[in-house]
Amino acid sequence: MTDKEYQAASAILEDHRKLIAALKVQRWEVVKWTVGINLSLATASALVAKAGGQVFVFACIVTATGLMLLLHYFRRLTNTRNDSLRTEDYLMANGINLLAIKGSLEQTGPYTPFYEKEELWLFPSALVVSTIPTAFLLDRPSDVIVPLILIVLLILSLLPAVWRRIERLCTYT
Repeated sequence: MTDKEYQAASAILEDHRKLIAALKVQRWEVVKWTVGINLSLATASALVAKAGGQVFVFACIVTATGLMLLLHYFRRLTNTRNDSLRTEDYLMANGINLLAIKGSLEQTGPYTPFYEKEELWLFPSALVVSTIPTAFLLDRPSDVIVPLILIVLLILSLLPAVWRRIERLCTYT
């Protein structure tokens, strides 16, 4: 491996690390803004005499948008991590002993969406829970809470199949 090839591989690896850090920040921003908007909607509907179901529907739309953005960022993080593995493999194949440099390799195979298990459950849960206060401010919150609980239970029952599908989409090739 020439010096130029090493410099290029190192620059690519650094770009991957910077992108991972930026995507983590963007993912946190999605959570922060979605929860903030939903709590603002709950506060605004509490101040208005009769908010109706429109505020709750809007909060659900905000939450759904936040969930889609989170899935997008989780997918991009997984793909970026797997791309960095290609660069590490290239460096190791050309005589760079990454084990000696890093002490140990965190991941030897492809990354999956389950790499960050805590964030995978915590962030979407925070978005869904932030929708609940707007439901309690309706005229008859039981009309919304029971279906909402049923929807959450349905989603939880479908999660293993959904995550297997996401894992297949993000597989390292």
